[in-house]
Amino acid sequence: STPSFALLSNPLPPHRDTYFGGYFGDAKGGHGLYVFAGGGSYLGTYSSGSSEGRGLMLMPDGGTYDGEWAADKFEGQGSYRCGCGRGRGLTRAGGPAIPLWHKEIV
Repeated sequence: STPSFALLSNPLPPHRDTYFGGYFGDAKGGHGLYVFAGGGSYLGTYSSGSSEGRGLMLMPDGGTYDGEWAADKFEGQGSYRCGCGRGRGLTRAGGPAIPLWHKEIV
């Protein structure tokens, strides 16, 4: 199931990036929550210190990406919603990493 956005929302970002989750050796691994000092957060899986597998990101502008990750980048299938609420798109394996477009959503 998809994690709650309430868990990802943080009205007072920390003064530095903060990670809560598993480690394998010295690298982030398994499941974790990463809160960025500038706002936004990522909740999902890690491998060898990078976002890898399935994850949900809340961006500082309110945009979201829920989908697959590889080496800290959007990769594979997922859905993106712009923080302004007017743009959205789907990503797919072998397709654009993130189609950014704006249109009026009725």
